[in-house]
Amino acid sequence: MSDLSAVQKANIAWKNMPDWIEVLAHEVDQTSQGQVSKRLGKSAATISLVLGKKTGPNYEVMETTVRTSLMSSFVTCPFQGDEITLETCLRNQSHAKAGNRLNGFRIHMARACQACKQWREK
Repeated sequence: MSDLSAVQKANIAWKNMPDWIEVLAHEVDQTSQGQVSKRLGKSAATISLVLGKKTGPNYEVMETTVRTSLMSSFVTCPFQGDEITLETCLRNQSHAKAGNRLNGFRIHMARACQACKQWREK
């Protein structure tokens, strides 16, 4: 089984592979598991577990990480009134969670973020 590509291994494990798993596996095949793990800020072991559909990793977090870093997902921001990348959305949420309320923009953004369907509690 060691001669199989990451896409082939993921396809065996997942049967009906989600798009983000396919993107993750293709990226591993194009570069390496180590490079992908560094880019995503996750361990190589976590990448392996996800591709093999093993228990352990938080799949919701991994999906968001892959979509943000490898797929450039876009979401509609009710505060900015436009589409922004999911990466920007999560960064805005991070600022909102940090409680940085020193300027009016951040105060309004924090309120909008907390009312948005994209808001992540963790």
